[in-house]
Amino acid sequence: MANELNKLREIVNSSKAPIEEKKEDPRDAVSKAELLRSDEWLEVNKHLPSETKHYRWKTEVKAGALGKPLNLETTRKFWELDFGMHPKGPKYAEQDYLDSIYGKLNKMGDAKKEAWLRDTARFQPPGILNGLFTYYNTLTTKAKNKTLERARYTNIREFSNRLTSFAQDAFTGKHALSPYTSLATHAEDMTTAYQSGKGDIGEDIQVVDGRIATVTDNGEMVPVYAQTPPHIPWEESVMHWHDLYPVAQRQLKPVLDYSRSNAELLDRTATMELGEAVKKGHVPAEFVESFMVDAAQLSLDPMLSLHEAINSTMVANMEHDQYGSVKDITRDYLLRWERVAKTIEARSGGVIRRNRNV
Repeated sequence: MANELNKLREIVNSSKAPIEEKKEDPRDAVSKAELLRSDEWLEVNKHLPSETKHYRWKTEVKAGALGKPLNLETTRKFWELDFGMHPKGPKYAEQDYLDSIYGKLNKMGDAKKEAWLRDTARFQPPGILNGLFTYYNTLTTKAKNKTLERARYTNIREFSNRLTSFAQDAFTGKHALSPYTSLATHAEDMTTAYQSGKGDIGEDIQVVDGRIATVTDNGEMVPVYAQTPPHIPWEESVMHWHDLYPVAQRQLKPVLDYSRSNAELLDRTATMELGEAVKKGHVPAEFVESFMVDAAQLSLDPMLSLHEAINSTMVANMEHDQYGSVKDITRDYLLRWERVAKTIEARSGGVIRRNRNV
């Protein structure tokens, strides 16, 4: 019976999981070994002059130790030993070491500085690390600013190139900006359209009824002023207005000037045609004097133009037997000049007063 109980106990004990012995972290083991090596070296070489001992310890012990995976406490201990053995004291040693680092960094480009700081940070003493952390932050801020500036420049250049193509299409008659809308408004519309993500000017951004328009989610081309402004981060919006709006103004100006020139030419042509229609008696009476004055303004000799227009209309009336006597002709002639004078006065806002002796 006793034997059977013993066998049962053996079976139960053999089924228990073995207790694993807690092993030391490899870095702690290496750290202990390097500290022990340092202590032994210092004991053996304690007779050396302080300066010689310090130099040899740094080259024979510390240099090799810091190249190994030490824990943080041991790394600090080695730097304390280093600065403590310096002939001029710990404070001088720390500043001297920091100055040597700055001297080394000043010979590098920004990218190499960042890489060197990242690679050596774990080996630096706390006091030095604090100073280098500020230096590193300055570098990263500078790098971010440089990246941002390059991105802004790329965006400006891309926007400018697309506007150049837009202008060329306008000069070939593909589209025309409204001559009655200000340059500032057109520039605002274009900037808003571009920052909304519709970067393909000519496809996603076109001109509808003389105004900048973009494609909506429904696939319709709708003027920017009739749409809800895009929701973009405030900082990005500020950069767009600062960088892109001046470009839009500069490059849309010749496009708008071209539209206005064409509109002026069309208006001039229409005015001359209406002036000729007046002479032939094809214009209703209520518009005659107004069209006469418009045509006279475009002529080299406005007074001669008015005389010819009045004479031509009266000749047309004579041909249709609209005058009963010479007195009727004289009265009509004076009335026409009277109406022309009133038209000119009305257009001047009362600044020009008619000569009562005419």
